[in-house]
Amino acid sequence: MNRTITIEGDLDAARVETLRKTLDELAADNSDLTIEMSRCTFLDSSGVGAVVFIYKRKLARGYKLRLSGLGGQPQKLLRHLGIASLLAENNRSAA
Repeated sequence: MNRTITIEGDLDAARVETLRKTLDELAADNSDLTIEMSRCTFLDSSGVGAVVFIYKRKLARGYKLRLSGLGGQPQKLLRHLGIASLLAENNRSAA
């Protein structure tokens, strides 16, 4: 099963704080996750941290995280950090 969520606007420190409970639930959910990012206009270090948080927890339990629709500043930042392709991987890790 794959679950999809959409991020619109900024994914910054203030937004991450308001989404904390949802992020925890997404990380703990027993399904693959796609985060639709085509409407995300800005990503800061807190937003990157939130995505990595979900990614690590999904990976540890044998699920995958995929980012779709990356563009603009979020895509540039994730590429600069060297993690855009890692997060888009479609392979499950061996649990």
